[in-house]
Amino acid sequence: MAPTSAYRLSVIAALALGCRSGPSTIVVSEPREAPGVADLPLERIRRGVAASSSQAPDTDQPEGRVRAAVLRHREALRACFERVLPASPEAEGRLTLSFVVETSGAVFDAAADTSTPALRPVRECVLALVRPLTIDGLRHPLRVTFPLQFDNPPLELDVPEIALYPRMRVTPPESVAALVHAGSGDLTVDEVAAVLGLRLNDHLQCYLPSLRERPTRRAEGAAHFTMAVNSDGSVGDVTLGGLDDGVRATGECHLNLLRTARFRPTGRRSTLALTFAMRPQETPSSPLAPRR
Repeated sequence: MAPTSAYRLSVIAALALGCRSGPSTIVVSEPREAPGVADLPLERIRRGVAASSSQAPDTDQPEGRVRAAVLRHREALRACFERVLPASPEAEGRLTLSFVVETSGAVFDAAADTSTPALRPVRECVLALVRPLTIDGLRHPLRVTFPLQFDNPPLELDVPEIALYPRMRVTPPESVAALVHAGSGDLTVDEVAAVLGLRLNDHLQCYLPSLRERPTRRAEGAAHFTMAVNSDGSVGDVTLGGLDDGVRATGECHLNLLRTARFRPTGRRSTLALTFAMRPQETPSSPLAPRR
């Protein structure tokens, strides 16, 4: 038989054998183990607060390992939040993370949900931190839910006592901008004092008329105020907290001036405690003794 005929017969025989033996077997890998469920307790992340108020995670437990791995990036999570506050001070609320951790430590299927529209940029930033995580030490895959509460609490500042006396020399700051540290971060006591210093001579004029009248020419005392500063730097409520009898006539004048103050937008509400101490002597002295 010619070589070509023999080759053809061998091909036919192989095809016939294949038909009798049926289709080839496809090897299917074992399905992945169904993940367990871990609902982690809520974690609060506050503007300007680095430390966690919760207990340290128990890293002997799988849930504790996951929690510790995420909170190892607490500063970056807080930065995600603080970055949006100047433009969106209302961006506070809850963001719920969900993801699966495989036994290899890899994180996949990460998502985050929030009902606060202003937190959407924070959501994307947080997910960019969580997706590359490697969480070692898990024997079984774990489906995790981890709620994060982002808070932007009001800043409270106690401003040092502002003394007013007849012959004081009022020198407005040469540059308020130099005292606000290039316009970033929270308000500071120095910055508040600089802004109020721009109107200090006007506050002095609230007091001087009393000293020109014989019955009140030795009038002295203190006026205490609480000022609310909005996130955009405008002044909200100004409350007169206490006013000594000797300087009672100055209260409304100080209030009107404080209401016209304007501060730098910080994306955070602030509450300022202010005291104007008014003394009839010509030179400054020690602070007034506290009232009993």
